[in-house]
Amino acid sequence: MSDEVFRKEVKLGGRAFRVIDYDRRTVELDHHVGRLIRKTGVDKVVPMPEDGEGESAVIAYTVRLQTALLDSGNACDIIAGFLLPEGRVERDWTPQIGRDTAAFIRKLDTQEDRDMVLQLAAEAVLGFFRREIVRLFVIRSSLAAMTATHSEPAATRAAH
Repeated sequence: MSDEVFRKEVKLGGRAFRVIDYDRRTVELDHHVGRLIRKTGVDKVVPMPEDGEGESAVIAYTVRLQTALLDSGNACDIIAGFLLPEGRVERDWTPQIGRDTAAFIRKLDTQEDRDMVLQLAAEAVLGFFRREIVRLFVIRSSLAAMTATHSEPAATRAAH
């Protein structure tokens, strides 16, 4: 969620937060957000033919993702998995910081903050999926290369 497409800082309820650099996230954070994503069920929301094509398909799919996330009751927890209180770095993130940030987000009461939370929910899910899809392709390519190497006859491998 932290590249040029997404915001780097956000203000909520008068507090400044920094959006986590997704490439610098910890294993703990990665697993935590993954569990939350699966808990929400948004990982089961897939593009549908009735979404249409082009930009309208992207909008329809995004709306369905965001709706599933909000309906799950876990949107604040997922958003909190991508935010750091000002002055913190990625290695500082803990589930407790996430819980504290989510509790803070749940209590926001201005229209501006509510609108920002909706935007952040969409950004969090889309950013997570975009990066996870890329990672999946990299892993699959690596596994395919390893499988191809191990399936060659021993004489062929020895010649390399």
